[in-house]
Amino acid sequence: MYTNLVIFRNELKNRNVSRYKLIGIITELIMSKEIFEKNKDVSAFMQDIFGVTIKDCILKSRSQIMAYTYRIILSHEDFENKDKLLKFINLKIDEFQAKGKVR
Repeated sequence: MYTNLVIFRNELKNRNVSRYKLIGIITELIMSKEIFEKNKDVSAFMQDIFGVTIKDCILKSRSQIMAYTYRIILSHEDFENKDKLLKFINLKIDEFQAKGKVR
């Protein structure tokens, strides 16, 4: 996962990031058990990045979380929170390095 995070960071550093790349990056993050061990952990991520609160019924399934996230991304013309997502990824990269999980 560390390698993927580095790739995601490099993609997000570009000025214009395609919507399909954002969806792919966010999908990889949310579906990863290394990043979010429990579905409840995804809720804080969604609050920080998108400013939305996820209902408990949606939190029961990561597939439902992703469907909800897709709707949010597709409903906006531009993704303004790219910097917040980049900051989150940098934080996770630092955590992996601190734990020695770098491969």
